[in-house]
Amino acid sequence: MAPLSALAQVRGYLSNFDVWNFSGKTANDFELYLGGITPDMITSTFRGNFPNAQITNLGTGSLIHWTGSSVPDTGKAHFGVGVKGNAQPKPVTYSWTFNGAVIWSLPPAWQGWNFYGPRTDVIQNWSPDPIFVQRRYLVYSGSLQLEDLMRGSAIWNAGKIIDSAPVPVQPGGTLTFDFVPQDDPDAWYILMYDEFDASGRLIRTYLNAAQAGPAGNKAKSH
Repeated sequence: MAPLSALAQVRGYLSNFDVWNFSGKTANDFELYLGGITPDMITSTFRGNFPNAQITNLGTGSLIHWTGSSVPDTGKAHFGVGVKGNAQPKPVTYSWTFNGAVIWSLPPAWQGWNFYGPRTDVIQNWSPDPIFVQRRYLVYSGSLQLEDLMRGSAIWNAGKIIDSAPVPVQPGGTLTFDFVPQDDPDAWYILMYDEFDASGRLIRTYLNAAQAGPAGNKAKSH
């Protein structure tokens, strides 16, 4: 929830996401690898019910390792991280682990913002397989807390559904959505979307918001 940049252009902020565990086992850790991102570029982590988040510099990027809780098979947990600057991490990997050993990895994908000109959200699929995305959006003026960005919240229910059915995003492909810029510089641009695998199983939900004023003003992301 901290300000991430004083630039008019805001890009590359992975914010908040729910992740389902379909490993067939109970997981007690979760790992997120951000290629090309050094620890000093990470401004915050959201820990949900996992109280510990350790950031390790692997040289090629940063590994965030959440511990201190557990998620059973078919359960889910909420995580988040903020990245400053306009660097685009690549690759990005998400893995459920047990005592540090990977038991299931999700398709690598990335959600980013571009606030130079139109307020644009970009979803990138870096998986070798298609992913399927169903999005909803809302432009919201008023106070917004991290707790508001939860699946099933009032903000979620107020969002307008963009896709009547999940849209396939091919390997290496992108899916973009342009918000109509608002006169209110304090307006929040909120994009929330579910990601499904080829069998139609919900595996991940992103719940993100960004706010940007005129050039030179502070910009921030939840």
